[in-house]
Amino acid sequence: MRSCRRYQRNLWFPYRVLNGWDDHYFGQNTSRVAGIAHVDDEFGAAVAVGDFDGDGYDDVVVGSPQEYYWPNARYCARYSCGQVGAINVLYGSADGVTTTDDHYFAQNSSRVAGRSEVGDRFGAALGVGDIDADGFADVVIGAPDDNYRPSNYYCRVRGTSACGNVGAVNILYGTANGLNAAGDQFFNQNSSGIEELAQTGDEFGAALSLGDLNSDGFLDLVIGAPGKTHQRS
Repeated sequence: MRSCRRYQRNLWFPYRVLNGWDDHYFGQNTSRVAGIAHVDDEFGAAVAVGDFDGDGYDDVVVGSPQEYYWPNARYCARYSCGQVGAINVLYGSADGVTTTDDHYFAQNSSRVAGRSEVGDRFGAALGVGDIDADGFADVVIGAPDDNYRPSNYYCRVRGTSACGNVGAVNILYGTANGLNAAGDQFFNQNSSGIEELAQTGDEFGAALSLGDLNSDGFLDLVIGAPGKTHQRS
């Protein structure tokens, strides 16, 4: 029992009120929080705050980069099942953060680009900001070990380093109904317009930051790839 408590992470939100502290505590075993708590899920390994539904109350997005996924034996025989990663979105209110209308996303969620595979670490890094300037906060989700293997031919021609855990990011946009997968964007270093080529171990998406770098009124995205290697010519 002690080992289970050690590795199942949870969130604790203390609120300062006039008569002391109002403690809010959340885990995937909390009522109405989507997902099931498993050992090593790492619920709460990454956390970010923004008003995703534009109601004037900040909401919280929670990363679980080792979230366990095992829908059925047939799926798992064909694809990869195990610790793939996911995020939960808990919405703010006049009473603080609640589990009402909790939203749950993984790369196997409808309209979320990519496919969940063991070791992707989807949700290991999070960035929040109003990217499209529509008044709703959006979230960037890093999956620094996202697997890339378009075809056996590609991997044979490009070499083994071009296929494997290269990393990727997804962007989910806010709406009046909260975070939504409609219009989800997906990028890795093989995406059009992104310099360099994806290679195993790049960890593209391990760190994320948003800011208006060119002063055009729109947020820009900085993506860290701490494992990227460069060869001298």
